[in-house]
Amino acid sequence: MAIQGKSALPQDVLSEMLEDTRQKVLDTSERITKLTAELNDGNSKIEEMKAEFNRIVSWSKIFDESPMEVKKMICGYIIKKVSVFRDYRIKIEFNINVEQFLNGIDSIDECDTYELPMAQ
Repeated sequence: MAIQGKSALPQDVLSEMLEDTRQKVLDTSERITKLTAELNDGNSKIEEMKAEFNRIVSWSKIFDESPMEVKKMICGYIIKKVSVFRDYRIKIEFNINVEQFLNGIDSIDECDTYELPMAQ
């Protein structure tokens, strides 16, 4: 009769099945909450990156539209030293680092150095 669905299941079996189902619902709910928080965090980071990108693009436009004297002054302020080596490497030392660039010139006192290979 149990196969046809006409007999009663023991109470303890039903209770165990119900508890298992409740636990699965709770676990799934917690996972959804965690994933939603991660998604919101990711979305806010994307918005921050878009804002930074737009700010950099606006700086780029200002630089491109400036007269040569202003461009030289800006580069002289940002770049501390450029070294070119025989093996087609370039070493650039900046007066500012990435954090200063993103947060404003006065935010940090250290400078960054980058080495770039030159195209051959």
